[in-house]
Amino acid sequence: KRIWSTKSFIQMSKYKSFNKSTGEVSAIYGYKKQYEICAVEIYDALRDNQLVGVEFVSSELSKLDDVLIVCEDYVLAYQVKDLAEKFTYNSLLNEKDNLLIGSFKDYLILKSKYPNKEIKAFYISNQKPSSHDKIKVHGGLKKANFKRFKTEFWDKINDSSISIDSISSEWKPIVEELRNVLKSDDNDLENFIKSFSFLFDDDYKVFKDTEFVNNQVRIQDVEKISRQIFSLIGRKGNVYLDKYQVLKEFDLLSRYETHFKHSFFVDDDHYQPIQNTISDLESLLDKVQGGYIALIGNAGSGKSTLLTKWMNGRNENILKYYAYVNKEMNNEFGYRGEANI
Repeated sequence: KRIWSTKSFIQMSKYKSFNKSTGEVSAIYGYKKQYEICAVEIYDALRDNQLVGVEFVSSELSKLDDVLIVCEDYVLAYQVKDLAEKFTYNSLLNEKDNLLIGSFKDYLILKSKYPNKEIKAFYISNQKPSSHDKIKVHGGLKKANFKRFKTEFWDKINDSSISIDSISSEWKPIVEELRNVLKSDDNDLENFIKSFSFLFDDDYKVFKDTEFVNNQVRIQDVEKISRQIFSLIGRKGNVYLDKYQVLKEFDLLSRYETHFKHSFFVDDDHYQPIQNTISDLESLLDKVQGGYIALIGNAGSGKSTLLTKWMNGRNENILKYYAYVNKEMNNEFGYRGEANI
């Protein structure tokens, strides 16, 4: 089972909620740090060849809208806050700005949009979970506060330590309240809780794993991503970038794209194999155990074309290296591949 963690060596800074109008999107340009915590996940998705695309300031979602990272097997959705007050149970159910309802609706939207992907949502904040607020529900909870709710109820369902069916009777009134607030059944409620994580100041610690600290290239790439994210939002507001656009926008094409693909275009509609030459090559391979075979002919006589088609039909492991051929070959003129230091 994948262990989900959100990692960053950079502290979060001020974040303010905003409407998604052009003026207010531009105004958040000063709040750069909130997006730096997602740069590591974007980097890792690129490194693992998982990244499909990234959306910033989603116009479709209401709560999990800050950063949406879409990958081949999963989707990560984030809301990030920087607030002075402690997080209470009432913060979760505040009628004016209901985090629970908004996040649940966003979760359902994402499940519908990406039915074959795992959805993992995060509320990330520098807040601390309150241990002094009182949870008041019909049926009564003695000395219940949000910190207890998080550690004994939410987190245990989130990591599958317990289920709604197996939860202690003390928390049954909470299940009923959350089910009523969300207008959901137990199955949808439990799946949502498993997909939604609270990462507060006590949970979200800035740490430096050995690989990250010692790999200077990785550090530079992550810093490059984090610097560009906020600039991009300041210029464009809500924007979706596919993998190629992410690499291009964050100036990472040279880091993640092959400089020269070592492929050779063959026009199959007009290609006719020179069977005598192919027979000679086959015969030589049967006779010799090592060394080199040179195919010599005039420019444009079809040497590369013949070798390409012939190699594609072989069962051996073949390492292709094309020197001085078109970089992106097709029916149109391409660029020539040259040596690069």
